[in-house]
Amino acid sequence: MSQAAPRSGITGKSRRPQELSRLAVGDERSELGPYCDEGCGREGDPTLARCARAWKVRTDHAEKCFDELSALWTSLHEALSVRITTLLNKLINLHGVRVTGLRFEDGSLVIGIARTFKILNCPHCGFSKRGRESRHRYLTVVTDHDSRKVIWVAEGKSSEALKDFFTEIGADACEAVEIATIDMSAAYRKAIVEGLSNGKIVFDHFHVAKLANEAFNEVRRELVRNAETVQQRKAIKGTMWPLLHRLENTNDKHMEVINRVRLDQSLGRAYMLKEELLDILRNRKGDAKGCIKRWMGWAARSRLRPFVRLGRTIRDHFDGVLAIIKERITNSLAEGINNKIRLLSHRAFGFRSASPLIATIFLCCGGISLPCTS
Repeated sequence: MSQAAPRSGITGKSRRPQELSRLAVGDERSELGPYCDEGCGREGDPTLARCARAWKVRTDHAEKCFDELSALWTSLHEALSVRITTLLNKLINLHGVRVTGLRFEDGSLVIGIARTFKILNCPHCGFSKRGRESRHRYLTVVTDHDSRKVIWVAEGKSSEALKDFFTEIGADACEAVEIATIDMSAAYRKAIVEGLSNGKIVFDHFHVAKLANEAFNEVRRELVRNAETVQQRKAIKGTMWPLLHRLENTNDKHMEVINRVRLDQSLGRAYMLKEELLDILRNRKGDAKGCIKRWMGWAARSRLRPFVRLGRTIRDHFDGVLAIIKERITNSLAEGINNKIRLLSHRAFGFRSASPLIATIFLCCGGISLPCTS
């Protein structure tokens, strides 16, 4: 049984393996394929001229239809983009965010968003960093202490990430920022000093207290390592939790341990240095500047290396530590929002990139309010 000949794509008639022919159509020469709807194909065939004209008519008609379809799709896309943009702007009441336009890119709908921050109405800003799922990948989160909302998020924790925020809000908004609360990050401190001319840096109370507790723990661990007998080592180990508590928060059992500590020894001096610094930070009256300077002198003469280093750290960050006492504002709002961000990430079982996480942060912590429908 012989194999069937291939079918033509136009009329369905059998194909014949002729070579391409060049035929004259008027004053022009057009190149036709080896087959046509009339079954001709030999050079010199009188029907080829008629086939060439018919093919040209079909091609022109197809091009016209395609142009009309493209114009129709363009007008439909523009009308749909305007409608969706209007609806999104009505639904989204996000602080400083508005939808600017829509476009299709690689089969996906891309929404353009512009931020128009009203920093003039929120002079107290908090800056913090939040680690993502994997190590060494962070987000810079900017919060407003007055509205208690997130106003800006970007990937990274360097000074360049924070400079992008200052560039975006403009020089007038930067001059309106009066207080910037941060941890003791050198990168954020550098960016704020260069970007906020009127902004006062206030370090977080928690981070300074953490440094004091870490210095005390380092002294205690060194004493445990240098203990000569097992009894001395156990006695020092049992003092960790009672001595880490503030004196007003201790119970009777903890007071028994504290009373056994000799103040003329290294552990007693470390405990008094820690408590004195925390008392100074909580003090609302008196000469705070003089108290901090006296404490730094005491730490320098204590012969305890962890507290000597802590005294130098406070000396290098003196203005920010002193602002803790004068301004009575902390970065606790930003740290609390960081806990919410961690919960959002766990709820979604992680994110593949920073963009969906940032969108989720704005959705849940940015102050979005949807209109009530009856």
